Amino acid sequence: MVFQGVDTTMPSNRVKGSCLSPRAEAAFLRTPAISEPRRSPLSMRLALTWGLSSGLCVMALLGDACGAPMDTDEPRGNKVSAGDRMIKHGVDALANAQAAAEHTRRAQEGIAGLAYGVVYGSGEGLPAAEAPPVTPPAPIASGNESGEPSDDATGKPAQADAAGKPKAEGDGKAQGDGKSKRAIEPDAKTRAQAEEDARTRSEAEAKAKAEEEEAAARAAAGIALAATLHAQVPAPVAAAPSRPRFADFVHAPNQKSVANAVQALPRTHPLYGSALDALDHGNLGKYVDSLSGEVHATVATSVMAVSTLAREVPLAQLRDNLAARMLPGAPTATWGDSPAGAAPHSSAKPLWAHVGGSWQKFGGRDHAARGDQNSAGLFLGTDHDLGNGWRLGGALGFTDSHLKLRSLDSKANTTSYSAVLYGGKVLPLGPGALHAIVGTGYTWNDVKTRRQASAGGLDQTLRAKYGVSTVQWFAELGYSLPVAQGLTLQPYAGLAYADNHGRGFKEYGGSAALTGHRQRSDTTTLTLGLRGKQDIELGSVTGQVIGGLGWRHNTGAVHNHRHMSFNMGDSFTVTGAPIARDVALVEAGVKFDLDKNTDLGIHYAGQFGASQRDNTVGLMLGHRF
Repeated sequence: MVFQGVDTTMPSNRVKGSCLSPRAEAAFLRTPAISEPRRSPLSMRLALTWGLSSGLCVMALLGDACGAPMDTDEPRGNKVSAGDRMIKHGVDALANAQAAAEHTRRAQEGIAGLAYGVVYGSGEGLPAAEAPPVTPPAPIASGNESGEPSDDATGKPAQADAAGKPKAEGDGKAQGDGKSKRAIEPDAKTRAQAEEDARTRSEAEAKAKAEEEEAAARAAAGIALAATLHAQVPAPVAAAPSRPRFADFVHAPNQKSVANAVQALPRTHPLYGSALDALDHGNLGKYVDSLSGEVHATVATSVMAVSTLAREVPLAQLRDNLAARMLPGAPTATWGDSPAGAAPHSSAKPLWAHVGGSWQKFGGRDHAARGDQNSAGLFLGTDHDLGNGWRLGGALGFTDSHLKLRSLDSKANTTSYSAVLYGGKVLPLGPGALHAIVGTGYTWNDVKTRRQASAGGLDQTLRAKYGVSTVQWFAELGYSLPVAQGLTLQPYAGLAYADNHGRGFKEYGGSAALTGHRQRSDTTTLTLGLRGKQDIELGSVTGQVIGGLGWRHNTGAVHNHRHMSFNMGDSFTVTGAPIARDVALVEAGVKFDLDKNTDLGIHYAGQFGASQRDNTVGLMLGHRF
């Protein structure tokens, strides 16, 4: 659209951050400034009309943008001027605009347009230069076209006397040619004045017409600007009513996570339709529980129990060998029938075997399903005396574990293979001896899971296979102090760090099969406790009674998570049974010497925490050659 008298070309430098279209901005910025006075009543009315029309359009724009309708209907009895209504609606619209942050910039543009229209439309505040004075034309008698006085009868220029009065015909030439020349000069001045007056009047009319056209063009530009602003302000969109989601009908965090994942599936996915069926029958919670795959998250907790066993068994054997007493050696020479001497030797049993079983309970709190695990394992190890109080050894272990989550109809079988390298030193210190032990271990876990998805019309058996590896480092420092005949107490402190890496997996067996992503978790364990050992004799059999109490604090990934997804679905997170942050330790055992080279013992260790129970019983056999 091109307006007469308005340059709508695009300016070379647009206003930064403007919300106007290029054409509207050009119409606004390129409008010529007013530098002439507003003296014509018609031009004043047109200019004021332009200002008020653009202002009202901008007010209507603000009313639409901010939710304040511009209602100009007033009761006939209330005599309210149009200006008051405009101000009232303008104030209301601006008040509402402050609450709508997204329309703030457009509201500022509208206010600028309103101020522009009011100021330039009314002419207030502009320099009012004086218009050139207009001299009214002198009265001219009827005559010829040149404006000279003429005789009424003939229409010819009439003669005038010296006083300027017309002369009668009879006088003729009696007055002489001189008087005729003097009469011609005033007539020339009168004609020049008349021409000047006509030219001034024509210029004034042309100027007034130009001002009226300019005012009309400005009014059209203001209306176009307001219309452009109105078109660029988005119409308010009514918020669509929210519909219930699957997660609104369940309560536990794992249930909500799975429900949201099912909600994001395509409507044609079998799990989505089954969820609707489960919702209709009121068992949506059971349905999402069967889909959760929580057993995969609890596996991380179960393998931590296996790694703890792989650490504690070699530590107990090395601890006994470091504290072994010295025994008299075999005779080295004889004099007659009596031994002449013997070299002492350690009572340590460098070759050992451990067979044991454990029963663990996980979870049951914090909305995690309860898990029960039974494990059986065999460990074989040996350590060698390096001299100067040092011993170095190693062990290999095999463990078979069975985890069940009965409430979710899920289970996992884990076969673990462990290798441990350890060493220690005993250092006499005061009345007792300081024992220091360090070691590292690696455990590989083959995991096989099976779970049943049997709710919402589903009846699927889902299986998966994957591996979990555990690397750990550990250290222990203890001080053995004899306190009575055959009684030794040992306060100790232990520190361990375990790092788990779970491989990804893909279940198979139905539409509810899950894809598991790689997972890593690490745990740091601090243990403080006190052990005691008492030598005993039962007839010809000697042995030891062992007991201890302690406290263990776990930090790090005590809440194990697993990130999984359905086929064609988004990833979601499930939390498994947690590792107890603080547990109490109890241990007890007895060991008997079968002969001078072999001993046999039985040992119990228990861990009791808020969401964890662990009971381990082991049978130990030691031998030296």
